[in-house]
Amino acid sequence: MRDLMKAIPSLDRILLKNPADWTEGERGAVMRDPAYANPAHPDHQRANDAPAGFYATIFGTDAAKTDATGRTIQPPAKRPVRPAPAPIATVEGEDLESAADKLAEALDAAERTRGPQEAVRRLQQGVNRLVERDAPAPKAQREPARFYAQAAERAAPRPQRLKEDGVFGPKTADATAKALVRFGRRPVEAPLMTRTRSPAQPLPRSRDDDGPIFRA
Repeated sequence: MRDLMKAIPSLDRILLKNPADWTEGERGAVMRDPAYANPAHPDHQRANDAPAGFYATIFGTDAAKTDATGRTIQPPAKRPVRPAPAPIATVEGEDLESAADKLAEALDAAERTRGPQEAVRRLQQGVNRLVERDAPAPKAQREPARFYAQAAERAAPRPQRLKEDGVFGPKTADATAKALVRFGRRPVEAPLMTRTRSPAQPLPRSRDDDGPIFRA
């Protein structure tokens, strides 16, 4: 699993980090990426949101001031920029590679009890459920002041829905890595930990009729 995660595109590897933890070099790499300048690029929005989050955490979100000539005055930094790259971490604060290793152990255990294809299919189903619950808010509801303050969260890559075919290929690896960062390891591995249930039993019959008792 770790080897497949190494194939994640370089832009995503930076965007998987909280922009507050970027170095100046990582900020520059995102802004030089074609996604930043090309509105038609599928990653254009988050490639722009993330640097906005970087600047918001370094300089704040107050309105810019200008000098006598009308030029914008750069505000003083509220905190220093990281001098060295930070490791990619999940929302729970766990190192991504450590989280991936632990998830791989859970996947191996599930494969032993359910078979490789069913174990991967459960992982894919779990990622898809997390994606469905993580629908972005409509742009019209975003307040300008909160827009930049929450830019880092919005820029975190959202996993794409997966085909639930039980095959752990590059797309599943990519979506799993993004899900680990965005949601944490525990929600991602939860479907692998559930026990297989026995077939559902018929509902008990009512004393008044021959139909089943329906519960709300």
